Amino acid sequence: TGVALLTGLVALVVPQVMGNGRALAQMGMDQRLPAGFSGLQLAQSLALLVLFALVKALLTTATIRAGAFGGTLTPSIALGSATGAVFGLSLAYLLPGLPVWQCAVIGAASLLAASQQAPLMAMAMLMEVCHLPVMAFMPMGLAVALSMAVSHLFVVKA
Repeated sequence: TGVALLTGLVALVVPQVMGNGRALAQMGMDQRLPAGFSGLQLAQSLALLVLFALVKALLTTATIRAGAFGGTLTPSIALGSATGAVFGLSLAYLLPGLPVWQCAVIGAASLLAASQQAPLMAMAMLMEVCHLPVMAFMPMGLAVALSMAVSHLFVVKA
């Protein structure tokens, strides 16, 4: 009950931590740099995404460890989306016009593939959920392959 109380208190300030992670995933995919943005606006967006992702990760882990039922599928998509959006916003600052939502989708697919060790499932799921054209397979496939390679470096074999 302590974790549930903590989650409720945090949700008063950060409602994106509630539920399965859809709100945080959507927040990542909705990020844009408006014309004439300032460095302060960029810093605020980056800070919020990083903060919300960290809080979501900590509370999800605590909830599962406390014995609550739930999965890691949608939280992985949420954390990947936020991470991809952080990279996308940072790159969009240097490359104006870069679609940040695409970075968020690729981040979501990459983290989902690595966390579930299921690259084809991750790609198919994000392609379906986001209604992406077949042209998205190439960049998503490259990102997922890279995430799988990196995850294999850090997986502890028993």
